[in-house]
Amino acid sequence: MINGQKFVVMELMYKLLLEHQKSALDWLLDQYTAEYGSILADEMGLGKTITAIALIYTLHFTLK
Repeated sequence: MINGQKFVVMELMYKLLLEHQKSALDWLLDQYTAEYGSILADEMGLGKTITAIALIYTLHFTLK
């Protein structure tokens, strides 16, 4: 939430994310709200790229 405004996450994109990717997206949005710089790091193949795309997409359409 930014200044009382909720984040707009595209429903189709959110449905396509796996549970751990949804958790990562939620965490990144919390970090963004708190104005922390954060990164995702894990073993290869857990979906960091799609999670980052979902974050950018969400911020783009929320902050429009």
